[in-house]
Amino acid sequence: MWFRLCFERLLGTPGRHVRTAPPAEIEWDAYEPFGWRAGVSVQQILELDEPVETYSEEALARLLGRLADLPRIASVEIILNDEQGRRSLLDLSVAMEHRDGWVELFTEVEDEVASSAAGQRDLLAVLHEVAQRSNPSSGSIYLLEEGYAPPLEHLLNRTDGRQMSRQVVRDYGWLTVLAEELGERLGGLPALRASGAFVQVERLAAGGFWLLATPTWDEFGWPEAQRVFEVLAPVLPPGVPRTTRQRIMVLGEAPRPWTSRNLIVSRDPAEIAGV
Repeated sequence: MWFRLCFERLLGTPGRHVRTAPPAEIEWDAYEPFGWRAGVSVQQILELDEPVETYSEEALARLLGRLADLPRIASVEIILNDEQGRRSLLDLSVAMEHRDGWVELFTEVEDEVASSAAGQRDLLAVLHEVAQRSNPSSGSIYLLEEGYAPPLEHLLNRTDGRQMSRQVVRDYGWLTVLAEELGERLGGLPALRASGAFVQVERLAAGGFWLLATPTWDEFGWPEAQRVFEVLAPVLPPGVPRTTRQRIMVLGEAPRPWTSRNLIVSRDPAEIAGV
């Protein structure tokens, strides 16, 4: 469901092009300047033990047929080459990773999807449909900064930035999907709705809670992030998230501060009364 819905609805114009283009136009091993490449990959172990296959409906069907065995990594990726035929900044994917008894699902969506009200509705609809079926441990939408690590985990320096857990919130933001256990610790549906921090609070069919802070992503600002932080404080991991890092510049320049684009409150949740 994740692969099908994300690939069909969240990859925008590049996704539509790949789904209709002949394989010769999207050859994975082609490095034509400004050319498209699309590939399907399934890896049973961490090393790249199988070649990436150029996207086709048949290649995607083979990937979907192998997901029940929970491969280590599976992905569908779309790349636009730059003027020299190398990987450009436009890199879209739908993927899963299986490790340590957990399955993590993620997708990089096209800007035209994330930045429009209609695209944001599609984004929420896809996540909601999958979350309804999966009893998720967590879920969020964020701007990519450090790989796929959720911003809160990254800014807390929580080991490798990929801390699977049903004991604390991994991340929060415009949309926060809570594990069932965490939502119940916060008082369940009545308390979450009464908090006033969310425009939509829903108990998911298979377990978990769906918390939407504002109707659109554009409306989610620091006041809204602060309210979400205060409601979730009892189930947030301890510590003060760092809001800047030092990026070393070339040619002997002095380090410059860099601020996260994701709205993570720089406070320790233990400051909140009752935590």
